[in-house]
Amino acid sequence: MRSHPVHLTLFALVAFGLIGSALGQRPEDGEIEFEKKIRASSDMRKDLRKGDVSANPKEKAHVEAINDQARMLVYPLYWRTVSKPEVGKVNAVVDEFSSNLATYQRGRPATNAFIQLLCKEVIARCVEIIQHPTGKPIAGINAARILATIPQRRMERGMLLAEKTWIEETQPRLADGNAELLAETCLTLIADPKMTDGHRYWLYRCLASLLSLPTQAPPLLKAETMDKILVKAIDQIEKKVVFPKATSRQEVEGYKMLRQQAIIVLASAGQPVVGDKRPILVLARIAGGDTDVAPAPRLTERIEATIGLARMGAASAKLADIQMDYAMGAIVSTVIEFGKQGNGNRVEPTIKRLRPWKVDAARLNEALDELKASVKAPRYVQDAIQECQSKVLSDLEKDNNLSKFNELNDWLTSNAPPSKALFKSDPKTTIKGAAAAPE
Repeated sequence: MRSHPVHLTLFALVAFGLIGSALGQRPEDGEIEFEKKIRASSDMRKDLRKGDVSANPKEKAHVEAINDQARMLVYPLYWRTVSKPEVGKVNAVVDEFSSNLATYQRGRPATNAFIQLLCKEVIARCVEIIQHPTGKPIAGINAARILATIPQRRMERGMLLAEKTWIEETQPRLADGNAELLAETCLTLIADPKMTDGHRYWLYRCLASLLSLPTQAPPLLKAETMDKILVKAIDQIEKKVVFPKATSRQEVEGYKMLRQQAIIVLASAGQPVVGDKRPILVLARIAGGDTDVAPAPRLTERIEATIGLARMGAASAKLADIQMDYAMGAIVSTVIEFGKQGNGNRVEPTIKRLRPWKVDAARLNEALDELKASVKAPRYVQDAIQECQSKVLSDLEKDNNLSKFNELNDWLTSNAPPSKALFKSDPKTTIKGAAAAPE
């Protein structure tokens, strides 16, 4: 009898000492019973959280206190959803976890070991909630949100954390194999047929955050784990889903949001080729609105694919088989659609704006600047970047003029990429047509 991959993950968690603790508490035992049992570890939990005591995985009292703390943070997802949850109560559990991580950060470096051991235990507890036989899907989806919180780059005062601060915050959370464990956990859960698209959305988002972290030494993830992540993302993106005509727009757009997270995974990795898979081709087909992509990609998906495609320039320049002028055609196609939709919507009142047009324009400009610096030949790449920035992106980023997307469209019509395929050795690596980008 073959073992289910999720069962293998649970076996691994048991082997790592993650499932079960001295208390043996389970969510179905109830909140009242749990609160009685954790009173004994109250003082130790407080000392560990503040950094007054340095966590030691060999100390039984420390391990039990950390197990209790992890359960305190995760089990409410189960308790709050046994019956119809009150508005905001489940979301508050995720917010509290994020808030606590920020609080523990203040005690560093004394709390580093505590944060690492706690996150390791939280991963296990989230798996427990996600796979609980009597748990509700809403509990599992929010447990996946907690997993995604561990590596994410959070907002502070309306701005993303500085990259240096983000690295500092996530280092103890992902230390001592936690990054690898988190990635493997996400991959196993994504493969579980019992997971909903809601679960997978947050699991891909978690993987995207892991891959977005700047390169570190030693690497957070093994090379083979990176490859598995990219292959899984490609499978998700290339999966053709045909929705019946009666399907609600909300359901179709929800699926595209899931696919977008898989696109961001590929875009974050910056690897043009993985084994016999070609992430760069997948991104080019999304950016170019390939008519074989079903359902047709939204503008938001095309923007993320375009940014990822542009940022593959440096790696692609080292592979003689890749013809970046062909990829540039897909990029120009997205910029034209971006300018077209941006012109009509950016002047609307804030509440009616579909996108943060200035922010998107700045992100696209930055990615094209990177491509400009890394790919000097063929000349077509440099010329196309200049056309994109001067006719569309600079105007929308400054928010002082309408973009000249029609002029860019005319330029592309008269200046098709010299190459006829993305890979010189494979004439089939092309983009089929160009579907309109719904928003």
